[in-house]
Amino acid sequence: MDKRRNPKAKPSLKTLGFQVWIHGRQFPDYQDYWDGNWLRVTVHCGGGNSDVWISGAIIHLSDLISLKRDLEELSNSLKHTAMPDFIEPNLKMEFEVISDQDIKMKVDLSPDHLRETHSYFFEINKETLRACIREIEEVLNSYPIRGHP
Repeated sequence: MDKRRNPKAKPSLKTLGFQVWIHGRQFPDYQDYWDGNWLRVTVHCGGGNSDVWISGAIIHLSDLISLKRDLEELSNSLKHTAMPDFIEPNLKMEFEVISDQDIKMKVDLSPDHLRETHSYFFEINKETLRACIREIEEVLNSYPIRGHP
C-alpha cells in the first residue's frame, strides 16, 4: 500500500522530497540472486509544483548495495560525484559534492521511461547522507541478499 492510500505508512528510505516504501520481495519464495532480490516498492519524489509516484518491482537489492557504497564514499570524501547503478530505468540518482558538508542530489523518476522523465534537485548535507546510509542498512538487514551474482 502506498502513502497515497495510507498516509501513516513510514517510508523505508526518505531524503527530503524523495521517499521509498518497500512492500516486500517480488518473488518471496525464490532463493536465487536474480529473481529472489527484486523488491516491490512505491517511490515518490516531489517538490515545488509536482509529485511523481511509481510502483512495481523496480529496485533490486543490488541497486541498494550500489547506492550504499556510493553514499559511503561520498560521506568519507573518497569521491566527489556518484551515479549509483540501478538496473531498471525508472529511477536514476546522481550526487555531487559542492562543499565540505553540502551535496547536490538529483533524482530522475520515469513512470514510463520511454515517454516521460521527471527530474528533482535537492541540496543535502553529510549528516543526511549518513542517515540515508543507515536506512539502507536497515532495509538490507530486513531483506538479506539471496544467492550470488
